[in-house]
Amino acid sequence: MIFTQKWIEDAIRKVLNCKDEVITDEDIAQIKYLRIGETFDNQFFIEISLENPPLPFASTSGGDEWGFCCVRDDNLKSFIDQTIAEEKNSIDIQLSLGLSDYKDEEMRQYAYSDKAKRAWNTFKESITSNSYYKEFENDTAYDTWYEQSQINIAKDIVHFKGVQVLRINGLEFDDFKVFKKLSELKVLELVETNFHSISEMEELKKLEQLCCWLD
Repeated sequence: MIFTQKWIEDAIRKVLNCKDEVITDEDIAQIKYLRIGETFDNQFFIEISLENPPLPFASTSGGDEWGFCCVRDDNLKSFIDQTIAEEKNSIDIQLSLGLSDYKDEEMRQYAYSDKAKRAWNTFKESITSNSYYKEFENDTAYDTWYEQSQINIAKDIVHFKGVQVLRINGLEFDDFKVFKKLSELKVLELVETNFHSISEMEELKKLEQLCCWLD
């Protein structure tokens, strides 16, 4: 298994407790939770866990997103169908949900429940994190590094075949094909994530939860 980003490989080796051995598909399949992308202060980050995430999933240490920007079941399928119809000719697609779009009162109540808080607080103890940042003498070199890092991180996501919960911050993708290869994926969060085509977006209908929002 070869990654474009050494800092991502370092994080994987840390969580798998493997220093010099070859990382195999079977090793990566142990990773069940992945949060990856851009921070709001121009760094990149990764969070990994080998434990099965709690389902339904809700991160209760953030904002209101899991209560107000999450769809499931028929609402999820309807949202995908509507987006495909509206964005079929678009080359700049960012998915975003709010309470006014598709109400899920049951999920909203769960996201604010003590049960969800306990589940998240227990699970987050299993998460291993790493971050990445470089400084450059001029803005042009920095912009080139940043844009290439965005592209490479998006390419590396396809390796995580065993992931059940995937949370992406930022990044850019040509289309939705990457999710077709993540056969175990149940929950997807997209935060200010760009797509240049709705091709293969039907793949998102296999999800149990979709949470998407813009800052």
